Amino acid sequence: MKLGLKIFALLVLVILVGTVSIFFSACDPPIPIQIENQSNMSLIIYVQSHEAGTVNPNSTIKMKNVPMTLSHSLIEAKNSQGEIIFSRNFSTSELHDLKWIVVIPSS
Repeated sequence: MKLGLKIFALLVLVILVGTVSIFFSACDPPIPIQIENQSNMSLIIYVQSHEAGTVNPNSTIKMKNVPMTLSHSLIEAKNSQGEIIFSRNFSTSELHDLKWIVVIPSS
C-alpha cells in the first residue's frame, strides 16, 4: 500500500511540474520598449492595463522587462484626467519592426 501511495504522489508531482513548465514556456520573455511622447502633455503609460510609468511631453522613456503575453502587448497612454490618448495592441513582430520604439503622436 505504501508503494502505491508513493507512485501516486510521484505521478501527481510529475503532472504538476509538467503543467507549470508548459504555462511558463507559453509566455514570451520580457523585452525593453521605448515610449516616445510627441504630444504636449504628460502621459501615464499602461502595458496590459498595468501602470508602467509616466512620460513627459516631447520626451522618451525606456521601460525594461515589459512582459509580452501570448506574443502581443496592449500599450495605452492616458492623460492626467484618465482619458485614453493612445491605445494599440502590438504584436512582437510589429515591435521588432519598430525597433522596440512606440511613438505616441501629437494630437
